Amino acid sequence: MASNEVKTTLQLLNNITQTANVELKIQSLAKIKSSLTTNNEHLKIFKQLCGFKHLCGLLKDNTNVKVVNLVLSILANSAMNEDVRREIVVEHHVLQYVFSTLEYIENPALHCRAIRLVANVSRTSAYSKYVMRFPFLPKIVGVLTSTSSSDSIITCIRAIKYLWLWDQYRINNELMSLNAIKHILDKLTLLSNKPALILSHLQMIQTMLGVNTKAFISCMSYLHYEWMVNLLRQENGQYDAVLVQILLKLSVYSKTHFELAKTSLLERIISLIWPHNARDTRQTYLLIRIIAALCKENLFRQKIIQTPHAIQALLTYLNMDSIDDIEEMRDVIMDDDAQSSSTKSTRSSFKPSDQCSSVNNLTNSIHYYILMAINHYQYDHDGLYRFLRANLIPILMKRLKGQIDQYEYKHSSPVCDESKYLSSKQSLNTSGNMSPLSPNYSSGNFSPTNSSSPPRYMSPVNPWSPLWNASTSTATAAPGFDLGFDSTNEAEEEMKERCDNDDDDDDRSVYSPLIEFSDEDATMSNHGDEDTQTDAASSVLGSTDSQEERLDVHIIRIMLHISYMKTLFDHLSLKQTWSTLIEYLVKVQQDDCCRNVYKILLIICKNRAFLRSLLVDNFILHVHKKLIRTKHGTPCMICNNVMIYGQGIINEISNETNSHYGYEEIMIQYRHQDQQQQQQQPRAKKIKTEKGEEKSADKSVGGISEKNLVRSEKEVHGKGKNIRNEPKDAANDKDNNTGKTKTTAVPSVDYSKVNFNKYMAKPNMNSGLNQNGKRPKGGKGGGGKPNKKKKR
Repeated sequence: MASNEVKTTLQLLNNITQTANVELKIQSLAKIKSSLTTNNEHLKIFKQLCGFKHLCGLLKDNTNVKVVNLVLSILANSAMNEDVRREIVVEHHVLQYVFSTLEYIENPALHCRAIRLVANVSRTSAYSKYVMRFPFLPKIVGVLTSTSSSDSIITCIRAIKYLWLWDQYRINNELMSLNAIKHILDKLTLLSNKPALILSHLQMIQTMLGVNTKAFISCMSYLHYEWMVNLLRQENGQYDAVLVQILLKLSVYSKTHFELAKTSLLERIISLIWPHNARDTRQTYLLIRIIAALCKENLFRQKIIQTPHAIQALLTYLNMDSIDDIEEMRDVIMDDDAQSSSTKSTRSSFKPSDQCSSVNNLTNSIHYYILMAINHYQYDHDGLYRFLRANLIPILMKRLKGQIDQYEYKHSSPVCDESKYLSSKQSLNTSGNMSPLSPNYSSGNFSPTNSSSPPRYMSPVNPWSPLWNASTSTATAAPGFDLGFDSTNEAEEEMKERCDNDDDDDDRSVYSPLIEFSDEDATMSNHGDEDTQTDAASSVLGSTDSQEERLDVHIIRIMLHISYMKTLFDHLSLKQTWSTLIEYLVKVQQDDCCRNVYKILLIICKNRAFLRSLLVDNFILHVHKKLIRTKHGTPCMICNNVMIYGQGIINEISNETNSHYGYEEIMIQYRHQDQQQQQQQPRAKKIKTEKGEEKSADKSVGGISEKNLVRSEKEVHGKGKNIRNEPKDAANDKDNNTGKTKTTAVPSVDYSKVNFNKYMAKPNMNSGLNQNGKRPKGGKGGGGKPNKKKKR
């Protein structure tokens, strides 16, 4: 069998080398082509008989188009074999003859055959350097721009792709000089009916983008962007993985934002991420990054507002505590993350036992880009209001609370030693009782700056507290704070146990507002100095992520933009909102963020529409508990900063309550009861007095006795005479049966049903104006026209 094949091959070779008959050569070459493509054994026999040497010689000397076409076809098919490729390129120098054919023979089909041979030779990088010795690239680009055949386009793009992989930077410069990228993109739009080829060419585009993105973008037009976007969700998502990578690289540059915003990119992204699909977590992460980058463009932001389910999808992902199935894509997502520094540190510290923390970090990265997208609405209040209506503020507070637990800074003991503590304790013993009810009390001791007053880190209750109680005026150590030596004072130990066991905020009689801290802080040494405390703070803060990568930074920026809106949203006055912001001031030591949180709280206090809800929710008491009653007091630098914030907030809301509007708010709390509750009460029975006059058995105003009403008004004013005549004898307030003093609690008031208009200021009627605010026409009232004098 083998001998017959050898004889047949030798006969065909003699026909193509020795005979001058062109038709016989063509027939022989056609038989060789069919035999080599159908049987690999024929290829080995043909190579051993030096058949490729004769083919290269035929290509050198012959100018017949049909003969050259068949020779190039045989060589291109055989070049897929590594041994044949080395022989024809290195030994027989076939590339030189191919270039001469492209240079002197003008035939599109022949050019396509030659470029196909070049492409197959360039499959291996070892032979690409032989290709680059000749200027094949201008010839390839010329064929690409002139042809409309899909086979020729595929062949040219494939040849460029293989050359690109060998020397990216050199080929890129030549392609840019020839404007080849634009021609490649234009021709790719004609291959919509060949999915496999489109996928291969999209991968080439992805590679080219990674080498020189700016130059690639400069060659693109709106039609190219639209073609890429339209391929999303086509062919059952076959192109989605590559297209998302390409669109992500394009979205980094601002020149592409307007072109991408004009396409239907946002609608297709929302259809991919909504509803949530756990199998596409990596793709969802990349698509949200594209949205965050394109939100810099105003047109894209308006599309988010107008597209159905866009805001709902973003806020749903922001509200998720953990994204399902994100752990499997952990390493791949980290490789694609633009924040290379943070991802490298995360990957280096990753351990198999830290799977939960890894999932949380990647979930935070999705939250980070969603917050970045919302943060671009800082000057678009209409768009930001759409997010607020979709319940944005509670979701932000939920995320901020998680960041507080993550970045909480537990600082060490205050800067004090045992000698300072003993001197302070001795000064307290000499000063006596600091209660305002004590006979030795003086106004100078009431100031927190007085030298005889107890330091804040020494006593949980002090005279400037609004909840001062004379029974708790003994100076004691703060609960949970170890002073470093044993205390021998029984009263101090008793008060310390009482404060430690008192965790109920509603028990106002024994309440002492203090910041809670863990037992680890209690066991720490209190003999640190200021330098060690500063070093500890810097080490803790330095171990966290950079400020731009933290979620709390973007959350506070968004909240600050919300507070600057003309119409404040009602969710700002919720207790969940301001209590979370106060907790952030206490636990997270970030100067810029804390100053912004302080601004937000001041804006909330200044808004009179929120004053009613703040008073009902005990805002002042909460501020005093968390910010004024700090753990260490003034010797601690961090606690001192917290107290400054608390004092500023208290002063601001005090100014608001001292105004006409605030004064009426407080007075209504004591003067008026709920009208419905007053109507539901049974009418009081009337009794006859000795003089025969009817008199009400219970003289009350809105369910509050007249005696208690007078006492409440006196407590509000703090000075001056009572509105009604209160009995001066204190014995009248005692119960006849027990002899104890009666105590009355101020009832709560429903502010929504109180009419404030009748308590507002009215025009002064003694200023010469009538009730309508006009001056009378004449008379002694003044201001009008004078009466005419009678003629004599």
